[in-house]
Amino acid sequence: MTTTTNKPEKSFRFGPIEVSIWKRQASNGEIFLNASVSRSFKKGDEWKRTSSFGTNDIPVLIEQLKQALAFMNQAERPTLG
Repeated sequence: MTTTTNKPEKSFRFGPIEVSIWKRQASNGEIFLNASVSRSFKKGDEWKRTSSFGTNDIPVLIEQLKQALAFMNQAERPTLG
């Protein structure tokens, strides 16, 4: 599998939580989308990212994942015409 782009197709961010949609290409040439989730935090003077979420993060993450799913479903729907 190879990445077709170095930046996400779309990102959904609220506070420190971000869901990003990436366009990927399988070895057979098929293009598909997938999602990554992360939470930013500051350790000392340095910003870091993690894929761990606390209790208060989950409701925000759920809403962002719903938005990501809607975007992915729309983007993967074949165009009519």
